[in-house]
Amino acid sequence: MNKAIAPILYGFELAFLGYLTLMAYLICIWMIDDSLAFELTTLGWIIIGLKRLIICLTASVIISFLLYQFNKVILNEIKTETHKKICIVYASIISISAIIGSIIFIIKKPYM
Repeated sequence: MNKAIAPILYGFELAFLGYLTLMAYLICIWMIDDSLAFELTTLGWIIIGLKRLIICLTASVIISFLLYQFNKVILNEIKTETHKKICIVYASIISISAIIGSIIFIIKKPYM
């Protein structure tokens, strides 16, 4: 039974991964308000970019841990080592998109 559910579950997880990757990228790259942008120095932009990056990295670790626990409960017949690898890959993909978004934010300094 669980082996029949696994491909469907992994398909939903891939869709969820795509959504989270996009959200992490957009959270890190999103522009800031003019009033704040005109007051910031270069270091201020870096600090804001790093704050956004830390939030996304923390979220990716928490979400991948919850996903691991969910997979372990639902798909208990399939090896647990596979779940660990999948969750590490998911967290890495989300983290990479957040890092790229933060780097672009720091370089381009987007504001309204």
